[in-house]
Amino acid sequence: MLGEAVAEPGVRSLGLDVRFNAPRATVVQQVVNRSWADRRGIVAGAVVERLNRAPVRRMTKTDFQRAIVQRPLLIDFSGSMTEAKLTSLLKLARGPSEVLDLIEPYVGSNLFNEIHVAAAFFYMGEYSDVTTVEEGDFAKRHNFMSFVQRAKGFFPDHDPFQLRNIIGALGRLSVHAASFSDMLPDLVNVTLHKLPSFSAWDAANALWGIAKARRNAPVLLALADPLAQRFAEQAPRANAHDISNAVWAAGVLLGRESDSAQQLIAASMPAAHHEVGQMTPQALCNVCTGLAMLGTHDGEWMRLVSIQVSQSVRKWRPENVCKSLPGIVWAYARLDVKSTKIVEATAKVAGRVLCKTSAWGVLALLGALRKVGAGHQHEDLLR
Repeated sequence: MLGEAVAEPGVRSLGLDVRFNAPRATVVQQVVNRSWADRRGIVAGAVVERLNRAPVRRMTKTDFQRAIVQRPLLIDFSGSMTEAKLTSLLKLARGPSEVLDLIEPYVGSNLFNEIHVAAAFFYMGEYSDVTTVEEGDFAKRHNFMSFVQRAKGFFPDHDPFQLRNIIGALGRLSVHAASFSDMLPDLVNVTLHKLPSFSAWDAANALWGIAKARRNAPVLLALADPLAQRFAEQAPRANAHDISNAVWAAGVLLGRESDSAQQLIAASMPAAHHEVGQMTPQALCNVCTGLAMLGTHDGEWMRLVSIQVSQSVRKWRPENVCKSLPGIVWAYARLDVKSTKIVEATAKVAGRVLCKTSAWGVLALLGALRKVGAGHQHEDLLR
């Protein structure tokens, strides 16, 4: 149902902060002048369909910027909200604060359901790395706890895909995960109940999220062993990304004496051998570091990684050279594995590594190369 609002010549500002999202209609992300907008039925989440009868979806960004300052300006908008529209609008949110702004008018209504809860968590976490410093205060917002309480009620309705997305989002929000402590016991109980339906993909992503959030949401650690066992059952169906996340998380979360960790490794490594050529540098690093933290020796895996790194390291992106390669070298040293190919591969990109690698990375290389190199092979590189 379309509504109309007219900005007269005397109105300097529409009081709207909109985000242009061509080729779709413009979404009202925030109502700055609430009294002006509310009198005209425009709320956060409304969709501006036309400006002076011209469809927004056909405008370029320049067309839109020119139109929005015209006076008088007739605004046609959709003030009604549907479940599908709310789901689509959540895709436009960037980080926790924008998500909370967007769902505030609906979180207490019958319109809001388990799909919106899962989507809200996903987009809270998806853009957590690009949010501002102020995002740390999102949990202090007046509508945060109402969202958390509403979310708890929907957990029993979530499927494994949605549950692992929620846990994964908590991992991305790791430094803020403690803010969600009131709902975590419920999340753990529901996840345990639905664990038999988890796929390898679901289990691997949930393990990754728990590993990232472990310090600030220790309640989630109760899921580590059961998820590792479930992944072990599903490992033959896992892809390279699933394997790398699961093995890394097992190394972070589970000790060397853990039976579930050993089950996961035993089930995962045959598939890892087969998938090594499909793994990204980060995935190779994840598997190597997971094995190293568990103290698990897999000679065939290390041989395959040596060949893969030697053949492809020159093609790696700078961030992979500076982050993944030091981690791989560290893992070889931790497991006391000698590899001429790994040292030679490091030498090929030494300039790129040493000038851009973090202090930890440089120290890892210096210490690890002494153990990984055969004979005096590493000395020229160290100099």
